[in-house]
Order: sequence, then C-alpha cells, then structure tokens
Amino acid sequence: MNSGYFFKLAVHNLRYHKRLYLPLMVAQSFMIAMFYNNTFLVSNQEFISVPGVAGMLEFYIFSLFYVGIFACLFTVYLNFFAAKQRKHELGIYTALGMEKRHIAKLIVHENLILSAITLAGGLLLGIILSKLLMVFLCNIIKTNTTIPFSISLLGVLGTLVLFILVFFFILIARIISTNFSA
Repeated sequence: MNSGYFFKLAVHNLRYHKRLYLPLMVAQSFMIAMFYNNTFLVSNQEFISVPGVAGMLEFYIFSLFYVGIFACLFTVYLNFFAAKQRKHELGIYTALGMEKRHIAKLIVHENLILSAITLAGGLLLGIILSKLLMVFLCNIIKTNTTIPFSISLLGVLGTLVLFILVFFFILIARIISTNFSA
C-alpha cells in the first residue's frame, strides 16, 4: 500500500471522528498558546524592562515551568483518551486483514496531521493573544509604557521543540500499544 492511501484514510478518519478530534485540537491549541505566551513573557526584553516587572521575572519563569508540565501532561492525556476511544476501530481494521505495520502507518499519518494542525493553530493563537496579554499586564501594573507587537523567536522555537517532543512521545506510545494489543 502506498503512502498516499494512508494519508487519505487518515484524513477520512479525522473527518469522520471530528466530534472526538475537534475538541482535542482546540484544547491542545490552547495549551500550546498558553505555553507560547509564558515563554513570550519570559523572553520579551521590552516587557522585562518595564518598571515593576523585573521583580516578577522569577515568578514568570516558575510559571513557565509549571505551565509546561501541565500542558504536556494534559496533551498526553487527551491523546491517550482519543486513542482509547478508537481502539475498537483499530481492532476492526486488524480483523479485516490490515497488518499491524499498516495500522502503525495510519497512526503516524493521523498524528502528523493532528500535530501540524494543533501546532500551527496554537502558535497562531498564542501570537495573537500575546499582544492582548501585554496590554492586560501593563494595565495591571498601571504603566503607560507601550510595548510594540513582536513575535518571540525563542517562544516559537521553545514551543515547537517541547510539543514536537510530546507529540513524538505520543506517537511512539500509540505505535507500541498497537503492536502489543491482540
């Protein structure tokens, strides 16, 4: 079977199970956006130079660590929940004669599509919300400093690296669980 077949089947499965995957993608996109915004706060020099913020930098770094852990665990949980919902369907594929390596290819294609959509959506949402977050935080601090809109390269790279590793872990775990299932 060629790779184009698995891609089409993966797209069909994601569309068919949109009631399961749409909330998953929205939740993961918000987790990615939340992590990006925390990384953005820690790495934005204009924000750090605002009077009253430098003292809170340790808190932002601390929150970045815990938001990262929470986002990773929540993302893993959501993906395993979705995989559990689909376990019966994968069993039917096996009963119909699909080999485990073909099921693994299907899982790879589905995870790649989901990962790409949620990473792109989460980063886009995070970049848009970062300006609103800056305005909100400047109002809380009661400063008249205007911080120009910027995109944190460190935030984008850090978010991409973290969530690509998380999605890779999920992919490996799903393939292993598929190969060890009956």
